[in-house]
Amino acid sequence: MFAGIDLTVLLVVCGCCLSLLAFGSVLSFGLGIVGFIFDIISTVFNLVFGLVFGVLGSGPEGCCGCIVLLVVLLGCGGITLLLVQSLSSCGTPDAVNFCRIFS
Repeated sequence: MFAGIDLTVLLVVCGCCLSLLAFGSVLSFGLGIVGFIFDIISTVFNLVFGLVFGVLGSGPEGCCGCIVLLVVLLGCGGITLLLVQSLSSCGTPDAVNFCRIFS
């Protein structure tokens, strides 16, 4: 007996306090990580949807730059596709004059 308290009761109470402390620390750390991950996800969604709805919600002067950018990107993609298809025929009987530049 320690000042009127049984030693087993004292050990059980200390064990419960230590387990609550450990569980609380792990829970606090885990909630911090989960909050950080949700913050990153919400920031990405906010950027994407803000950009999309900002472009759609603006007047015609705001969309002109985006339309020009899309046309330029589609043009670059089309030229790249044309080059890849032309170069894939090199070394075959269907070779085009374009293959002479790269051979």
